[in-house]
Amino acid sequence: MAAVNLTARVVVFDLDGLLIDSETACFHVINTVLEPTGAVLTRERFAQHIGHSARSLYTKLSEEQGIPLDPDDILVRRDELLVAYYDNPEPMPGAIELMNSLYESGIAIGVASSSHQELVNRAVDGLGLRSMVGTVVAHGHPRVQHLKPAPDLYLTALDELGVAAESGIAIEDSPTGSRAAIAAGLTTIAVPSDWTREREFPPDVIHAESLHDVRITRQS
Repeated sequence: MAAVNLTARVVVFDLDGLLIDSETACFHVINTVLEPTGAVLTRERFAQHIGHSARSLYTKLSEEQGIPLDPDDILVRRDELLVAYYDNPEPMPGAIELMNSLYESGIAIGVASSSHQELVNRAVDGLGLRSMVGTVVAHGHPRVQHLKPAPDLYLTALDELGVAAESGIAIEDSPTGSRAAIAAGLTTIAVPSDWTREREFPPDVIHAESLHDVRITRQS
């Protein structure tokens, strides 16, 4: 797959599965939390819900398997176990290099994620990106009413960075996130992870194999 070469004044990144491989960690943690309940979460089922709210996944599992689950309780216990990972995450290939290139070029950087705000902030700090990232908008942000595939996260990030969507790029790993970015008016690059590679992405996205293949220069 050819390299992607674009210009922009702002780039807004998803987090999970794009900057860090938190999807794998989350899958194992959720199964640890669910084990005492008897509920079963398969790899395929988890992959289908990447990009959607975790709460909806637990609600649907409860309905489908006839097992009473408390989504709030699962979320609390999941996040307690995930904190250690988000504090010291492993960056995805090309993530740090691309961030450094954007920052050195004077391109504004944001992170927009459906994960909880505290976890996303921990990951940004753990990756050593705090000085580069102009805004972090995630679940729990006071200005966000709806998570992906709604455009709220991206629209809020753009507003806080003070850049119009037509001058911006979003980078996503999931179809759900891609739809949110497109709805916000952003040119959208899809870099699928192992979890989302077989999913169907919106036709408007620009595909890249890896963040190593994404090259963005500052728009004049």
